[in-house]
Amino acid sequence: MIQIDRLPAFQDNYLWGLSEGNNAWVVDPGDGQVILDWLTDNHLSLQGILLTHHHADHIGGVQQLLQHYPMAQVVGSAQSLAGGSSPVADGDFIDLLSRQFQVLAVPGHTLDHVAYLSLDPIPILFCGDTLFLAGCGRMFEGTPEQFQASLARLQDLPPETLVHCAHEYTQANLEFAIRMLPGNQSVLDRLARVREQRQSGVPTVPDRLEQEWHTNPYFRLDDPALMGVIQADANTPMSERFARVRAAKDNA
Repeated sequence: MIQIDRLPAFQDNYLWGLSEGNNAWVVDPGDGQVILDWLTDNHLSLQGILLTHHHADHIGGVQQLLQHYPMAQVVGSAQSLAGGSSPVADGDFIDLLSRQFQVLAVPGHTLDHVAYLSLDPIPILFCGDTLFLAGCGRMFEGTPEQFQASLARLQDLPPETLVHCAHEYTQANLEFAIRMLPGNQSVLDRLARVREQRQSGVPTVPDRLEQEWHTNPYFRLDDPALMGVIQADANTPMSERFARVRAAKDNA
């Protein structure tokens, strides 16, 4: 069984460490020292690195790690690779420790953004900054059409999928979600739970995808309450609804 460890970095980032035996992979190592400390403390040898996109808080530690582990494989889209060897594209598969991960192209936050999905035995998703719990990333490079399509693709994954995103933004996202989904009891209940978790210093990530179906405004673009807030109707394209919600969050 693969062990997945959540590795806090910077102010609110989560880096992810995967290990089996004494072999390890990491996801989005923005801070190389955090990863090196984890490897040392757990007597692990780094075999490879998964990158979701090219922002510094996701790739900043790659070169430092390669200095210590020059044979480690670096996997990401061609634009994301930071001194690595294995560019991947949508639909590719990666054998990682004892599991296989599929590459999903999910542009929007950036044009090069990919996610990594393993379905067996329990679905695991590493989605970087495309999907957050109860929210999504800022749209820096993509279009509303691209971003909304990427989120719709993730929305269709199995309900038990464990969403491993890259930031602890859940409370702020839910506080925004209740503005977009007024009176939504699922949002109110989840927000109460998350506030209690955060007051106790407990991380909210990962969580099951099915929670997003009920509480993430970007997954509920046809919700009548949300459509009323953003002044949309049945003729408003989904991408335009997404753009209005995202703009409201950007200006919150």
